[in-house]
Amino acid sequence: MKWFAATVGVALGSFVFQPVEPLSPPLAPSWGAIPGDGGDEGEDDDAPAGSLMEQKLELAKGLLTKLAKDDFAGAASDAAAMAALTRDRRWKVRDTPEYLSRSVEFERAATALAGAAGERNADGAALAWVQVNLQCLECHRHVRTGKREK
Repeated sequence: MKWFAATVGVALGSFVFQPVEPLSPPLAPSWGAIPGDGGDEGEDDDAPAGSLMEQKLELAKGLLTKLAKDDFAGAASDAAAMAALTRDRRWKVRDTPEYLSRSVEFERAATALAGAAGERNADGAALAWVQVNLQCLECHRHVRTGKREK
């Protein structure tokens, strides 16, 4: 366990202080259905955002399992699917700059996880997994309370 804490601590230090690149247009949430994206075909467009959160939770569970088993291809696929959820029109449950920022950061973290898994970078994927979870928790806190996390 000390090895894991040291690895995450060292990796986190280098991750936190790296400059952040602006998102390219494909990563920016669109807040609307994207024709032909296949992301929500067959889905009930009137279904509540809760169904997206259930999908996200199932993807998160699968991601943890795949990362633990070094199934990098499966983890990359699930992380990309998780990032794509932000482009579903049902994702936007608040119309605030803070919510937009949280969504962009979640998508950025999920995309980083997909990239690290695609490169078979176990440490990078583990660190990105932590970041994805932190973004989820912070956003859910914001949605519940409307308060900015520090």
